[in-house]
Amino acid sequence: MEGDTNKMVLGDAKNKELKASVDHMAENLKNPFYEMYHWCKGEIYDLQALAETIVQRDIIEKDIKKLESKKKNTQSDLDHVQTGKKTIRTILKTEKDTGTMVNSIEHTEKELENLQTLLELVTIYLGEEVIPLFKNEKLNVYSRLMQQFNVMEINNAHQIARFWSNVLSIPYVKQATEAK
Repeated sequence: MEGDTNKMVLGDAKNKELKASVDHMAENLKNPFYEMYHWCKGEIYDLQALAETIVQRDIIEKDIKKLESKKKNTQSDLDHVQTGKKTIRTILKTEKDTGTMVNSIEHTEKELENLQTLLELVTIYLGEEVIPLFKNEKLNVYSRLMQQFNVMEINNAHQIARFWSNVLSIPYVKQATEAK
């Protein structure tokens, strides 16, 4: 008879064990893609941090080039003032201004030296410490994540198989499958 709740497999109100089994399975199934999503999100943040570090290294390199240009221009102005040549930049400068220009050149040289040392340290640290460690750590995390993903899928498959095994053990389902 159609609509007979006693003949329904999953809707049978009398079969509380099957209802509990469905509830248990729904609560215990884990979505491995949820874990994968959070892992990917964390990886994006890590990659952004590494990229920002490299950008900061590049900024130091640009600052060095600016200082080298400044030093070159100041040295050129100093040479023009000392030889008496007039240019647009040195038209208002006199011999009295040479001391200021010499101090500026010395200060720029010290700053250049410090920035070049910083650039070398950052480059070495990134190349020998940060990037290899980053790479190894990411490979290890990826390996563990894939193992966890597989374990979750295997556990899900076992729970689903157990559930359908329970469904197939219901007497009227068993009779229906044997009749065919």
